Amino acid sequence: MNSKQDQFLAIILFFVTAATCLTGSPQAYISALQIAVYEIIFISTCIFLYIRQPFDGSVSIDKASTFFISTICVILLLSAYFSFSQASNHTGITVLRVTTLFIHLIYCFVLARYLRKSNIGGWWFCYSIIFSATSMGIVYLFYALILQVDPQFLINNPLFAAHYRHVGFVSVVAAILAAIQIVRFNNVKILFKLYICLLIINLSFVIWLGSRTAILLSIIALILVGFASSFKKLLNRKIIITYCLSICISLVLATLTSVYPWNGPLRTYNAITSYKPDNSKTPITVKQSDFSSGRFQIWGDAIDLGLSNPWVGAGPESYHFSNKEEQSEFFHPHNSLIHIFAEVGIFGLITCVALWAKVILNFKSRLLHKHSTLEQFQLNLSALMIVLSLSLLSLTSGSLYFAQPLFIFFSAIAFLAIVIESKTPETIVHTSK
Repeated sequence: MNSKQDQFLAIILFFVTAATCLTGSPQAYISALQIAVYEIIFISTCIFLYIRQPFDGSVSIDKASTFFISTICVILLLSAYFSFSQASNHTGITVLRVTTLFIHLIYCFVLARYLRKSNIGGWWFCYSIIFSATSMGIVYLFYALILQVDPQFLINNPLFAAHYRHVGFVSVVAAILAAIQIVRFNNVKILFKLYICLLIINLSFVIWLGSRTAILLSIIALILVGFASSFKKLLNRKIIITYCLSICISLVLATLTSVYPWNGPLRTYNAITSYKPDNSKTPITVKQSDFSSGRFQIWGDAIDLGLSNPWVGAGPESYHFSNKEEQSEFFHPHNSLIHIFAEVGIFGLITCVALWAKVILNFKSRLLHKHSTLEQFQLNLSALMIVLSLSLLSLTSGSLYFAQPLFIFFSAIAFLAIVIESKTPETIVHTSK
């Protein structure tokens, strides 16, 4: 691949990623279709350039990963077939879901082929997420502080996502990537200050949105980034102080700009100020729904659905339609493991967990490779943190149900596949032995 091809595809990847982040629709299925189109555009562009000027970007997959991926594909195809043959009331949605998942897989493989020979594609993908998430945060604050829209407006008409808190999925990733860029450009004054600002904007927006898991995960992620950077002796007092100050400033900014009852800081403040101690001797009972936001109930419903057909599940999107009248708000189980069990059963759950674990373990060995360059290390760390953050978010918020986080997740896996496969120091995404 020559430099012009690399630059052109990097630009396409940048805009495809930005369009994906900014595309979110209140209807998750519309977002899935739109993002599938963007992925097809990238796939088609890569194929066209490859036909005009072939390059050696082949990516081999080990036998275990091939088995896991093939098993997942077979399960998905069987689920779609059974739904179609039984004329289920959600056949169309099931087929749509399965089709978009296959497009994600193809996109992941094509992206891996491109990045195998690219010198800039990986970083351009990261830049796109950071600046797209920053733009989304600024737009939300513009609506809240300048336009002063009604508190219910952003709830009933969420921007860039199916729910206003789901915007935080991308913002969490952006904050983590900005933190890595701070370490990367520690000695470049202008870029160092730029990424500090971007970290503060995205982290304060995550706090402003009020997702407890996202806030906690973002702070833990900064600690992990600093800890991982210490392996390459990149962590110093300046970085530690920068991270601590960024967290403090983000918290202050989020508090000052909280104008809605559902904002994180304002919701916490109202809960504290409205608390009245009960001096009676009546035992205090705490409902699970008070701190779980109803998740225990929907988790139980999803598990019951899975137990109705434990081995292969009830099929993609079956949860949404299993009790639609009572689940108008919670149209997914808010936990990816339970969701997978409910829809593709024990076989699908074990296969997905095994594939995820293999990717992480293989990636870890490459990340800690003693001969990896700083560029390789930081790009690998970016991909690993994307996979881990979205995976953990999926355990309480079901982040991987939605098209935007799923696109980012598969893109990161493309990076991990390259690192696992690669044995030559040709590009910044390869780890040499």
